[in-house]
Amino acid sequence: KFAGYHHMDGKVSVLVEVEGTDDAELLKAICMHITAFSPEFITSNDIPQERIAKEKEIASAQLVAEGKPAAMIEKILVGKINKWYGEVCLMNQPWIRDDKSCLAKVAPGVTVKRFARWGVGQEA
Repeated sequence: KFAGYHHMDGKVSVLVEVEGTDDAELLKAICMHITAFSPEFITSNDIPQERIAKEKEIASAQLVAEGKPAAMIEKILVGKINKWYGEVCLMNQPWIRDDKSCLAKVAPGVTVKRFARWGVGQEA
């Protein structure tokens, strides 16, 4: 099932493909969420390992600079990376209609196959 959404007279547009629902309201909400939160990935499994390694490297350097003990850094990194997933992964981001939840919890039977978000002036 495909759904689309145009925001601000088409200044931002979203197209999404999902499985598991025909609910027009949910599909519109997913599109609106993508418009508002600009996720980069659907799930953490979609993130290239190089990108995860780079994020870990950055977070680790910050922790070292803060003087965190080496024994604690690995545990803290797990939390920081999970928080980052919540920023960049559609299924983990705070949900547009309930920031205490996420799409994975709101619609557990829905699988987002792919999405595209375009903004006027945005480079491909």
